[in-house]
Amino acid sequence: MEGFRDRFLESLRDYGELFNPNTNTFYARFKIISSQIDFCEDVLERIHEIKYLKHEKFDLILSNQIDYCDVALAHYFEPKAFAWISTGPLHENNNYVLGVPAMPSYLPTLEDSENSAEMSFYERIHNFWNWILATFLHRYVSFRVNRLFQKHISPDFPNVDEIGAKSSLVFVNNDEFLDFARPILHKTVYIGGAGLQKPKPLTPYFENIMKKGSRGIVLVSFGTAVYTPSFSIQNRKEMFKAFSEFPEHHFLMKISSGDNGTIELAKNISNIEFVEWFPQMF
Repeated sequence: MEGFRDRFLESLRDYGELFNPNTNTFYARFKIISSQIDFCEDVLERIHEIKYLKHEKFDLILSNQIDYCDVALAHYFEPKAFAWISTGPLHENNNYVLGVPAMPSYLPTLEDSENSAEMSFYERIHNFWNWILATFLHRYVSFRVNRLFQKHISPDFPNVDEIGAKSSLVFVNNDEFLDFARPILHKTVYIGGAGLQKPKPLTPYFENIMKKGSRGIVLVSFGTAVYTPSFSIQNRKEMFKAFSEFPEHHFLMKISSGDNGTIELAKNISNIEFVEWFPQMF
């Protein structure tokens, strides 16, 4: 399927300065989840293109933990079983739907929280507020996705929360001994590191980079979804200045495609190199 709207990518690029705490507003988060809903509607308006998948008789469909559209689509394809995959620790969204207690008085929220398990009274209040915001936003997504499937698929399409709650298993890509102490269900399966494979030899290009730096290489990445040109020039300069203070290390930084501005800012610093993609282990 091609020709989808780029609202999600555009919303990430318009999100603002990553290091500015005032950027992460409720409205900014609302715009991002609204773009996910737009993408879902794009898919449903062309559901005829993938309707044939219903006849594949899938034994199992796996879905990510955030996007309710995936959950509803999984149900539409009528698999024998459905399982959720949490790409990190259990999310507030999963806990709410599964009926798992996630008390913000002792369990830091996964979204936009810098708290540890030991919180002051003020930090607990702030953590509770974060939980309210995250829960409201995901309840809104659930409401909108339900409306979309009832509009495009069937007025009797089941509630997406009920579909998620009936998942056969919940795979959590985390180590249970490193996770916060929390209640879990019998169908929660920790799979941290399950996808790791024996590393493959590096390409000559990366092999040459890894030989740089008398004391080693430092990999710097903010994730694929982060649009590096959105970082302020001042913050990028300060970051590169900090890298230059360690000349015995070579810094290999992942940047967004076409981010020539960041490359230009570091052109006079010899121990920094940029790539648009790192080799993956799985």
